[in-house]
Amino acid sequence: WGSGIAAETWVSLVVGGLLAGVALCVVLIVTLLAVTVYRMAKAKRVKGWQAKTVSHDESVEVYFFQESLCSQKVLLLLAERGVKAKEHWLDIGHYGLWENVTDEYLAVHPNGVVPALVHE
Repeated sequence: WGSGIAAETWVSLVVGGLLAGVALCVVLIVTLLAVTVYRMAKAKRVKGWQAKTVSHDESVEVYFFQESLCSQKVLLLLAERGVKAKEHWLDIGHYGLWENVTDEYLAVHPNGVVPALVHE
């Protein structure tokens, strides 16, 4: 191997690194699954949900998360069309607030996703 380290040492280093990588992947997957289950339970997804009337102040209101690509598309469209909309910024877990699964927002969008438009 030229560097004075035995082949067995190289093999043990590689195998140890692979095992550590696999363990890290397992931890990440379990964490993502736990967050997903929590959000689904919190969002109270119910089959047969019927739309409810949501009170609003303006003729158009938009609920969004600034870093969401879908939210950015809706905001851009509203700006291009010159539609004045009252904006409600929501944290969807990025900053730890999880405002998209509060009872107030679930009244607007029962699946707890953004963006959401409320209009007359």
